[in-house]
Amino acid sequence: MVIGYTEVVFGNQVLYIKNINKKKVHATVKQNQLPGRNDTDWQISGNGQIFDTVATTATSARTALENLDDIEKHQYTDGLHIGSYIITDLNFNDSGENPLHFEYSISFIEYNQ
Repeated sequence: MVIGYTEVVFGNQVLYIKNINKKKVHATVKQNQLPGRNDTDWQISGNGQIFDTVATTATSARTALENLDDIEKHQYTDGLHIGSYIITDLNFNDSGENPLHFEYSISFIEYNQ
């Protein structure tokens, strides 16, 4: 566990995310609102970091996270929410200065279809 970060498991990856925001949004199918459907889905976003003492390990973890950004549903668990989610936004803040540390922002949406 990393102090100040929540441990999230998405797919088979352990992510460390802080500033997690969770809100209910109207149910969607591929990002389009469904008229007449009264369900809501959770939308979760936050800021994370990947770090290691070995550059190849940190780079491999980054690649594994990027591979989960595949518009497929994966199991998400953070201690409060458990369910199927997809990544809707993944952005790395690449400074190119430190291959041991990657900061990113990420957003998920619950996928119940």
